[in-house]
Amino acid sequence: MAKAKGQGTRTKPAIGEIPLPGGAVLKVDDEDAAVVGAVHWRPHKVAQTGLTYWAARTEGAETYLGAFVMGLHEVVLKPGQLVIHLNGDLADGRRANLVVAGWGLAMQRRVVKKRGGASQSAYIGVNAVMKKGFPTGRWMAKVRVFDPATRESKTHYLKCWDSEEEAAEVYDHAVHQIHGPQARMNFPEDEDGIG
Repeated sequence: MAKAKGQGTRTKPAIGEIPLPGGAVLKVDDEDAAVVGAVHWRPHKVAQTGLTYWAARTEGAETYLGAFVMGLHEVVLKPGQLVIHLNGDLADGRRANLVVAGWGLAMQRRVVKKRGGASQSAYIGVNAVMKKGFPTGRWMAKVRVFDPATRESKTHYLKCWDSEEEAAEVYDHAVHQIHGPQARMNFPEDEDGIG
């Protein structure tokens, strides 16, 4: 017995790829590809972070790829909101990858290059406790909370732990409580039951 077309199978939305000068490619959902492809996109590198956003001038104002795609689907950004790319790829404008977020979540999710050194951990939000320039064998967890009113961050120290993993788990729990399930975590699969 033959299956009817589309019956019993799940298909991912088709991805439209829009080639740009310099070899870059924007990824969008197929239904958005024609509109997004008709706009002149250019790279916009942010000096402080080193990230390259894709920007266009539409209706006299500059807009970024994520906000442009969300606007196609009648999502209106309020003051203090912006669009984040869940997978971190700023050229990926598929709607499944885009989320409207406040400044706090956006700041927490940004990727910051680690400087290295004796106090550095492999985990986000974790550093070695140092004494007179040498590691003590203990690890501290800390969370930075962004205040959109002042546009400044405040660091909250969560405690010291004997292992990096314990400190990383405490950090994950804290950012999940502050920013919700879209927060960038060390062990994202462990946070499903927290609420």
